[in-house]
Amino acid sequence: MPRLLLPALVLVLALPRLARAQAPDTTYTLVLQDTPLPEALEALARLTRLDLVYSTDLVADKRAHCVGRKQAAEALLRCLLAGTGLDYVRTSSGAYVLIERRQAPAFFGRLAGQVVDAETGTPLPYAGVLLAEATTGTTTDEAGLFTFAGLLPGVHRIATTYVGYETRYDSVRVMPGGEAHVQIRLRPREVPLPPIVVDGLAQRLPSRSLGQSEAGPPVLAAGAAGLPDVARTAARLPGVTALQPLADLHLQGARGGEHLTLLDGLPIRHPFTLGRHLGAFSPLALQRLTVYKAGFGVEQGSHLTGIVAVAHDPGSGSRLRAGLDPLSFNARAAHRLDLRHGRALHLMLAGRTSLWQQVRDPGTSALLERWNLVDPQLAGIWLKQPVASGTFTVLTPLPHVAFSDLHGSLRLDLAPDHLLDVSAFRARNDLEAELTGLNHLEGTNEDRLILTRDVYRWTNRMLQARYHRLLSAQAVLSLQAGTSDHTSRYSYRALQSNVPAGRYHEGNLDEARAAFGEALLNNYVMFEHNAIRESVVRATLAGSLAPTLRLEGGLEGLYTDSEFNLNNQFIPSFRHHEARWTWSSYMRGTLSPGWHLTIEPGLRLTYLPRRRTTYAEPRLAVRFDETRGPLGPMALRLAAGLYRQFVNT
Repeated sequence: MPRLLLPALVLVLALPRLARAQAPDTTYTLVLQDTPLPEALEALARLTRLDLVYSTDLVADKRAHCVGRKQAAEALLRCLLAGTGLDYVRTSSGAYVLIERRQAPAFFGRLAGQVVDAETGTPLPYAGVLLAEATTGTTTDEAGLFTFAGLLPGVHRIATTYVGYETRYDSVRVMPGGEAHVQIRLRPREVPLPPIVVDGLAQRLPSRSLGQSEAGPPVLAAGAAGLPDVARTAARLPGVTALQPLADLHLQGARGGEHLTLLDGLPIRHPFTLGRHLGAFSPLALQRLTVYKAGFGVEQGSHLTGIVAVAHDPGSGSRLRAGLDPLSFNARAAHRLDLRHGRALHLMLAGRTSLWQQVRDPGTSALLERWNLVDPQLAGIWLKQPVASGTFTVLTPLPHVAFSDLHGSLRLDLAPDHLLDVSAFRARNDLEAELTGLNHLEGTNEDRLILTRDVYRWTNRMLQARYHRLLSAQAVLSLQAGTSDHTSRYSYRALQSNVPAGRYHEGNLDEARAAFGEALLNNYVMFEHNAIRESVVRATLAGSLAPTLRLEGGLEGLYTDSEFNLNNQFIPSFRHHEARWTWSSYMRGTLSPGWHLTIEPGLRLTYLPRRRTTYAEPRLAVRFDETRGPLGPMALRLAAGLYRQFVNT
């Protein structure tokens, strides 16, 4: 098209004035497909005799798509401009001037932030953040991050709480279409803590605490009966019991092993105690222990009875702590390094070791002695020699118990809205019982010396890295990868040898064990070796679509490699090895429709490649919170759903 008139390159398609006097009910038909916009506008002007004013640069390189049948001229113009980014203004003279479409300013705003310790800058996970005027709220994630979306412009009053910290009230201004970022710094306060803290929070909706129980650092460090014992501390939480003597944890009356124990999100197998001497975790290394009971959400996984979730305490500042109790020595060191650009590195190392050699608990010693009593019939079968109960005398049982564990944690604050944490764990538990006895052979001048040795060894290791990032004021991303393994070994050795009568007695027991100790070590009656190695990769995305609507989704891959070895005198040697992948995903929503209700629907999908089958687990929780009812504050929670536990997949 020729360029005329002014340098601004304004083109006017003017038709006779009678075009402006056309009847308002005149309709036209125009069909154009992928036509250059300048040509489409000329066709419209010729057809309807509209006066169109526009810049040739404005319409260049744009194309029109319009199918309009029996429509008014102005409707056809809107049809041509649809999808081009252009709009029009009609002047008083009746001409249509084409302009760039202006986006209407966004009305709602967003709020995101992080809750940290005011003195150390440590993120506070699962803190309660409440919008006062909306009577709704959320909790921070494991990195202390939170988001709100769909907020009305203006000043919002928020209340933030965390157990052991002063409640803080802040006013934050949210602009239309804007994103407000805030770091909320809570100051610690001295508060009398009860033996058990249920979910730790008072200001957030009370119904959130129903269905789960939590113990914090003071409770874990104090332990039970004055001794720092994580398993026994867990057993004091509602719905959890520990059966003696092994103190295996049982959730809500279920059998041991039907729940899952997680350390920083990684599975840890068989944490237990024995007469207060064996334990899985050093209490000085932990930040919290949370028990999720029946009715837990889809984000917690697939298990029948519940989950025991333990988290490391990455520490803050630089401090050294040590403690000595009748059973163990505990120590913890933490250090903070300030890096460039406002970054900080937090390091923590904690460990524990038993003091069995120095202090032997009489109750545990007696228990091990009872375990190591020789059954005459079984001993005769294993040793292939007769053992008579009336002539058998136990000389000296020598029980031995030992445990040690080491925890390490690293947290790198990359920026106020994203951080990286790495943690590692290793624990070893040893249980040994030795028995030496004499079996007098009637009618002979010989005794039979019997030596037995039971050895149990359990080893747990874990390594994980997790990255948290506030993507925007609406979404928080979490990525994690890690591996853990559990190894258990059991061996039983027994030996019987004829010795001259009276040669050995309780006074020279060491000589007997020294003389036959090497032969005993090579004389296996039973041997077991079991191992399970698990590797996890997971991604989680959580966001707020509105103050009353939140969504969270996740994807997880679990690789399991397990082996089982058994060898004894009663059955042939047996070995089994298996490796497999399991993939799962979930989606959970949190809706607050009003009427003091919160609705949490969720769906978990698990895919088993070996079976080529996907299993669904729908779940739903409805919570009710009334703070000013006629009966006083009231909180209710109803949860139902499908729960599976994948064992042989």
